[in-house]
Amino acid sequence: MRLIPLISVVALAALLATASSAQMISPPMPVNPRALGTRVSVTIQITTPIPANTDTDAQMLLIENARKRLYQSTAAECAILTEVYKSECRLVSVNANSSIQMRGGTVGDVVNATGSAVYELLAR
Repeated sequence: MRLIPLISVVALAALLATASSAQMISPPMPVNPRALGTRVSVTIQITTPIPANTDTDAQMLLIENARKRLYQSTAAECAILTEVYKSECRLVSVNANSSIQMRGGTVGDVVNATGSAVYELLAR
């Protein structure tokens, strides 16, 4: 009767020894020091008034122009970041949204364009 508990203990010890030796340790991946840059996020908003009685095609052109100004602004931002942080700048992503907002009253309708961009700054 004592043989079964002893076999259980030996089997458990063997199992634990196997489990602990099964751990995998990977060598660290080589790191490119230039790849460890700083990320900067920037949000830009452009509001353009829509003249009264503007037809749909002209409104769509206003929206397109607002987005174009967003893209130009995000492209120009890299030059600013390069100058201020004395580093190389890379545009990682851009997100642009635009819509017409009916504000009425004395303000009138506007095109609202909002963009966000993420930049990566790398040491020179």
